Amino acid sequence: MKTRDRILVASLRLFNEQGERSVSTNHIAAELGISPGNLYYHFANKAEIIHALFLYFEQRVIGYLQVPAGGRLGIEDKARYYGDTLEVIWEYRFLYRDMPHLLEQDEQLQVRYRDFAGKAMSQVRALFDSARASGLLLASDEECEALVTNMWIILTAWVGFLQTTAASAGSEASLTRQMVGQGIYQALCLEAPYLSPEAKLFLPRLKAACLNPAEPDPLALVRAVAGEDGDEAV
Repeated sequence: MKTRDRILVASLRLFNEQGERSVSTNHIAAELGISPGNLYYHFANKAEIIHALFLYFEQRVIGYLQVPAGGRLGIEDKARYYGDTLEVIWEYRFLYRDMPHLLEQDEQLQVRYRDFAGKAMSQVRALFDSARASGLLLASDEECEALVTNMWIILTAWVGFLQTTAASAGSEASLTRQMVGQGIYQALCLEAPYLSPEAKLFLPRLKAACLNPAEPDPLALVRAVAGEDGDEAV
C-alpha cells in the first residue's frame, strides 16, 4: 500500500476511535512509524487529510444511491440501500459525529458538503419515485418530500445523537455497529406507514436485522430480506 493510502487508512481509524479533535498529524505519523515530514509530503495539514477522506466518503454515498436498472425498485434493492447506508455510516462515523465542527472550521468543506447533500437528497428522491413506480411505496409528492428530509436528518444526526445520549461518557470507542444499526431501524419506522402491504411483510425481518446485537455484519439487512439462498422476492 502506498504511503498516502496508509496515511488515509490510519487517519480514518484514529478519527473514528479517538475523535478527530483528539488526533494530530504527529499522532498519525507516529501510528504509522513515519516522520512528520514524510506525512507532510503527502498532506500539508490535517484539513487536507479530512478533505481526502470526505471525497472517498462522498464517492461511496453517491455511488450506491443509484436507481436500479429498469427504474423499478424492489424490496431487495431497498434492503441493499439500507445495508450500504449502515456500512458507510459505520466506516466514516467520525464525519457524522464531528461534521458541525468540521464545517465550522473549514469554509471549503462547507461548500463541498452542501453540494454533496443536495446531490444525495436528489438521488434519494429519485429512489422514492422509483419505489412509487414499482408499487413499493404509497405516498404523495408532499409525503415523499417530507420523507426525504426527515430520513436525511435521522441518518446524518444519528451518530451525534448516540454520542450525546447513549455512549458512555461521550467515548468514541463506546459506539458500536449495532448502535449505528438502530438508526437504520428509525429510518425504517419512518417509512413504514407508506409501504405497500406486500412490502410490509418484510418489515419485521428488516427491523430484527437492525436491532440484533449478536449480528456484527451490516449486510445482514440484505440477507434478512433476500435470504441466504435468494429464494424470496416480491
